[in-house]
Amino acid sequence: MSRPYAKLPRWIDYGLIPLVNLVVAFLVAGLVVVAVGESPVEAAALMLRGAFGYAEGFGFTLYYATNFIFTGLAVAVAFHGGLFNIGGEGQAYVGGLGVTAVALSLGAILPWWLNLPLAIALSFAFGALWAFIPAYLQARRGSHIVITTIMFNFIAAALMVYLLVGVLKPVGSMAPETRTFEAGGQLPKLKGLFETFGFNLGGAPLNVSIFVALIAAVLVCILIWRTRLGYEIRTLGFSPRAARYAGMSETKLIVVTMMISGGLAGMMALNAVMGDQYRLAIDFPQGAGFVGIAVALMGRGHPAGIVPAAILFGMLYQGGAEARLRHAGDLARHDRHHPGARHPVCRGAGEHVPPGHRRGLSAGPLPHRGAGGRECRGGAVMDLSSLLDLIDSTIRLSTPLLFAALAGLYSERSGIFDISLEGKMLIAAFASASAAAVWGSVMLGLCFGILAAVGFSLIHGLASITYRGNQIVSGVAINFIAAGLTIILGQAWFGQGGRTPSLFGGGRFTAVELPFADAVRDVPVLGPIYSGVLSGQTPLVYVAFAMVPLTWWVLFRTRFGLRLRAVGENPAAVDTAGISVTFLRYRAVIICGVLTGFAGAYLSTGQAAGFTRDMTAGKGYIALAALIFANWKPVPVMFACLLFGFLDAVSIRIEGVDLPLIGQVSVQFVSALPYILTVVLLAGFVGKATPPRAGGVPYVKER
Repeated sequence: MSRPYAKLPRWIDYGLIPLVNLVVAFLVAGLVVVAVGESPVEAAALMLRGAFGYAEGFGFTLYYATNFIFTGLAVAVAFHGGLFNIGGEGQAYVGGLGVTAVALSLGAILPWWLNLPLAIALSFAFGALWAFIPAYLQARRGSHIVITTIMFNFIAAALMVYLLVGVLKPVGSMAPETRTFEAGGQLPKLKGLFETFGFNLGGAPLNVSIFVALIAAVLVCILIWRTRLGYEIRTLGFSPRAARYAGMSETKLIVVTMMISGGLAGMMALNAVMGDQYRLAIDFPQGAGFVGIAVALMGRGHPAGIVPAAILFGMLYQGGAEARLRHAGDLARHDRHHPGARHPVCRGAGEHVPPGHRRGLSAGPLPHRGAGGRECRGGAVMDLSSLLDLIDSTIRLSTPLLFAALAGLYSERSGIFDISLEGKMLIAAFASASAAAVWGSVMLGLCFGILAAVGFSLIHGLASITYRGNQIVSGVAINFIAAGLTIILGQAWFGQGGRTPSLFGGGRFTAVELPFADAVRDVPVLGPIYSGVLSGQTPLVYVAFAMVPLTWWVLFRTRFGLRLRAVGENPAAVDTAGISVTFLRYRAVIICGVLTGFAGAYLSTGQAAGFTRDMTAGKGYIALAALIFANWKPVPVMFACLLFGFLDAVSIRIEGVDLPLIGQVSVQFVSALPYILTVVLLAGFVGKATPPRAGGVPYVKER
């Protein structure tokens, strides 16, 4: 049996360990700075001067910290209940609707100090309601809270684009944003307060919502440690079985905890919408929901630690913005966008998306090559040619999902929960496209993509296996690192805004024509299927589908597969038999890295002609959902991926089409459809899936 180590002294757990982690993080960041040809000492000095060296910079630091206090508290509340809320970004987005409702309707009637309590209440309510659905699905249907909250981030982004473009935008305006709020809908800045002490905040948007954030921190502290509800939340997080034996309603506690968490995230909109922009605009959270995860972890889930951690991340944001402004003088002073991943579905409004690369999928599909050789778009009659085009697109779009889902299958069968599929696919796509662009060899690009993904897999293994860290936290961190690193290196190496140069000739995978494809092309039905669908795919498509029977054979017909499945179910028994649990799990995560390397390479060198930022567009999460939907079995995984690929292919075709009884389908609905269907399928058909019993649990060898 496994046995945990003795509890560390508080000064080590809450003081020394976070400090060491911070130092190591800065050292690693310094290596990245060196990799892009800059001095890490100069970069650190510039960041400190930008964040604390003058009053305006300090004002921006506190402004960003306000956002992170709200989202950090949101994540911390969920942590204490044993839940992982990665949906803070979407909950903050929807919370902006509550703030906007107050500001637009009452801004010209009531003063700000009367509107503020109403805005607090509505932002909290809207964020809480958005968190309610994932919470209910987790409590009643067993749907994984991590996946559903991630899906709801994408759905929220699409919903907000739809509302801003089609409903809330003033008549005659081209910008996807509401009108500017009246004076009663604008929170006052703290410039005057700081001027009384001799500090000029300049254009810093620091406002009174920082006091709301600090009050929220105090209230969360009281809630968690001084109330009966807080005791029940902590009991649920520490031992759900003990909570049930004590007569506590697990369903009620999960829902209430997540709604409080979502409400706190929704309150972030007070600072950004009512305190700075004075209007509701696209992408106003700017990654604060994700940063809140790191803030909560660094603050050890306690408000007293979350506040200084939020200030630290505010310093990094402001210092990083200052460094970018100094490095690129053509950037506007207040164009301070988050350097990390932005929601791909936000691009439904048409920003930063090359033609034919909607939603960051870098494809829709490649040009369709149906039996008639013509392209099938929405509105076409569904004849044989159109049907074959749809099947062809389904195969192409399901290929990266299949690689990623099989990768997750190996990892999770060994007991390592892997939410970092998205990040490993992304870094592999970037490495593949970069190498192919530099050397003009797609095979060299594939090798570099696999090496990059395996490297990130080993990092995940080091954190999860060797150091027995939280596997979800490690996976989320890898996704963040990949999202930011690809942009930084892409801009430093190629100077194209995080993209790689377009690939041509030997830098891309080309179609493989199967034998006799031309000879049987005119044979009715079977000829077009063979020549137009089965033939003409890129090599990695055939590799992906060949991996399905190979994976089945490895897992269920080999000694390695038996041991791998055993270590995911009962690692103590495997250890007792003299088999190394650590070595087995490392081999599983390496295989996972290889397969995600194939997935990323396919995206950038097979499906597309280069790397574009955030081109995975949630495919890693959808692959994880397909894995759960298939109950961790290889053949059902293939059919689940084909289903998701089919839904994606259909969504591309119904965009802008007039459907009976529905009308024209909006681009935002099309963008959100794969994510909506992911949630529906998991909740309606999977319910309480049965993962490997030791999944997500670090193994500690008995001493």
